[in-house]
Amino acid sequence: MRTNEPDKFSMLQVLDHIDGAGWSLNPSCTTVYSVWRWLPELKWGMTLNQHREEVLGPIEGLRQITLLLILFYLPLFGILVRYQLRVLTRPIAGLVEAAESGTILEYPRAEVSEVNVLAIALQENEKRITKANQAKDEFLASMSHELRTPLTSIIGNSELLKNKTVDEETRSIIEAVERAGRGQLALVNDILDVSKLESGKFTIDKQPYDLSKLLNDLLLTFSPQAEDAGLLFSITQKNREERLLIGDEQRIMQILINLIGNGLKFTNQGGLQLTTWVEDNHLIYQVKDSGVGMPPAVLDKLFGRFEQADSSISRRFGGSGLGLYISQNLTMLMGGEITVSSEEGVGSLFTLRLPYQQSELPVKPLRQEKAAPVTDEPFSGHILVAEDTPELQLLERRILEGFGLTVTTANNGQEAVDLVKNNSFDAVIMDMQMPVMDGIEATKVIRASGNTIPIIALTANVMQKHRDAFDEAGCDCFLGKPINKNELLAVLKDCVNRG
Repeated sequence: MRTNEPDKFSMLQVLDHIDGAGWSLNPSCTTVYSVWRWLPELKWGMTLNQHREEVLGPIEGLRQITLLLILFYLPLFGILVRYQLRVLTRPIAGLVEAAESGTILEYPRAEVSEVNVLAIALQENEKRITKANQAKDEFLASMSHELRTPLTSIIGNSELLKNKTVDEETRSIIEAVERAGRGQLALVNDILDVSKLESGKFTIDKQPYDLSKLLNDLLLTFSPQAEDAGLLFSITQKNREERLLIGDEQRIMQILINLIGNGLKFTNQGGLQLTTWVEDNHLIYQVKDSGVGMPPAVLDKLFGRFEQADSSISRRFGGSGLGLYISQNLTMLMGGEITVSSEEGVGSLFTLRLPYQQSELPVKPLRQEKAAPVTDEPFSGHILVAEDTPELQLLERRILEGFGLTVTTANNGQEAVDLVKNNSFDAVIMDMQMPVMDGIEATKVIRASGNTIPIIALTANVMQKHRDAFDEAGCDCFLGKPINKNELLAVLKDCVNRG
């Protein structure tokens, strides 16, 4: 071995003037750890040998000590890490929860400065968003009021003139003016609905409703329009309900009015059919028309804001492109869905699916109603109208006198308060925005005096905050402008005795 493997013997390497260290063999061929060195000054070599146990023993002891220290300190390190993570994650989790729940402005200061910096940035951003939303709401409220006031005069006077006009050409001109006014009113309403949807302020009011009555109202609403256009319009109710259903009747009606109105608008011949049935615990409304139809490419974007099948739709048929966007969002808020299929030149099929829920209330027999003039019987009573716009004073006077009522007008809320104090009226019709004293303040003053006279709010301020303000002031009923004569008549029936 000394001859064949001299590199394993340190002394031989020393004699070769090689310095080094490592595991080697001693003269008895035992493995030892050696350090060897050639000393040229002395011309002499030196080797230090240690047995394996002598070398590895301390190392093994050190390893055991190290392992014990690791086992002892590792849990402590884990506890420390966990504590630090908790210190960091708790404020972050709280910040995320506050941001998602809309309470970021009330979020308290945390122990971690970086989280506080982020919280302050989010709070400042929330304040900017709140301020922007308030500015938007104020603008929309002002826009709505300023547009509704002239539209009230345009639509109301058009209705009065139409009913008094015999000449067909003149009547058609008046009807065109009225349609244009109602088209603008629909646009104003759509913009307000979009604003409420996007701000999360749109609420669904689920109440018992009669499905048969809802469908009958749709039939009465659209039959004259379809007949004038030479189209057939029919409604088939496959599910006969013995109990009232649970849902937001007003919003369901809004969606169906949009779908049916679109169908009739885009149909030149044939007609439109609305069919209802129950399937898989859902109430299905299916609107099928034989209109112009749509290519597949436009169906995906059909429910977007301001979207229409093509750019010529608005020019040919009118409309803002908001109706289907609003309808889809209302449907989702009610837990349903709208689907559509269409073929050019054949027609379109819209399917509205809503959760089917019955109430415990039975359905009352439905009386077959026909469209009739709102003034079926004259009234006898004295009404105070508080309105600052002369044109609307005159319009309201004409409508109410057409009902057979006596009318006194007030130009502002203070005049209304004084007149109620010194005279006897059967009801007060109160505007909101008036000089000197507004309608809400006037209502509060009248109620504070102990007077329980019926007060009907009739205003162009129709946002929810305005309704709430009138309710808190003590109003008995809220009506929006433009004036709906049928709604006004129904309210007056409760306030004024029949003559």
